[in-house]
Amino acid sequence: MKTIGDNSIVTENKPLIKPTLSPDNPRSDHWKVFGDKDGPFTFQGHRGQYQNSGKCCRQIWWQGDVLNQAGNRVGRVENGVIHFQDHAESETTVWPESSLARLREEGRIRHNWTNEWEHARNTPERARLCELALETGGPILDIASGPGGGNLSPLLHMNPGAPLIISDIQPQILHMWREHLEKISGYTVYTGGPKAVSDSFRVCFAAFDACHIPIMDNSVACISSHGGLSNLVGHMERATGEIARVLQPEGLLVVTDMEFTGETIERLPDKLRKTWSDASSLLSHFCSGGGWRTILARAGLEVLEDTVAGQRTLRAENDSGLARMALQYGVTLDVEFHYMVATKPARPA
Repeated sequence: MKTIGDNSIVTENKPLIKPTLSPDNPRSDHWKVFGDKDGPFTFQGHRGQYQNSGKCCRQIWWQGDVLNQAGNRVGRVENGVIHFQDHAESETTVWPESSLARLREEGRIRHNWTNEWEHARNTPERARLCELALETGGPILDIASGPGGGNLSPLLHMNPGAPLIISDIQPQILHMWREHLEKISGYTVYTGGPKAVSDSFRVCFAAFDACHIPIMDNSVACISSHGGLSNLVGHMERATGEIARVLQPEGLLVVTDMEFTGETIERLPDKLRKTWSDASSLLSHFCSGGGWRTILARAGLEVLEDTVAGQRTLRAENDSGLARMALQYGVTLDVEFHYMVATKPARPA
């Protein structure tokens, strides 16, 4: 039986972090994802061209630099979380240390583990998205998981053995989630073995910018996001383009995210509309009424389902920067929640 510590990056005897170099993927920072229903899964490419300069623990790359064949650093591993080089410069700019400390002090990860499962149990639209994701067999890549964990909690509650890749630009968030899963699985990596493992978690943790996903083309059966896409740092078209690139043909993208309501779009002052449209491609689509359907279609994805369920008002006192700016113009922002299923059309024969 596998435990969460057994399948972060390597399997029985061979490290499986290796670069993928092929005519279709000449970049050495794109990795292939593979797996099956019973065994471990990980990122894999050509054998022997990546090596870990540091510590392995229970055959997991646990600590140290990841080196390519020439001995150049292409990433690093800290406490079982891979840090990819593309996002290294952003690591300290997204969440200030004070906010990270507050997440720990308030036990937000533990709280969100419970609350996100309860939300899925009581929200049929979200439960359906998770069921569809699990039906693909995975691996399931959760984008911009954040302290809420994306769909990590409902997916693992529904299928503890589901192969998941949990990602975020902030590695400290991933460390918190890995630590939490260790606690609830009864596994402590330093003791050399499980204490009392009832379920086998198959979860990888990878820190990267979703605008530069370090995964090979057509490698992932399903990509999941629960509120993560609208929080991405960077260019939205670049991120959705990356999602479309790594998704397998006929694979699924399952997304929950917000859009402005039609009434909100109508009452936006022209000056605010222009300011937001110039500042963000995402806000530009929201202000024009194009929304997620337009964004995903431009990435070459076909929207199969788009269900609206739930609405709320963004409030400045809840630390919404958009709401604070809109308040200066005397405007309130109402948003509705879209539960979407999209696919990457099969390539022509």
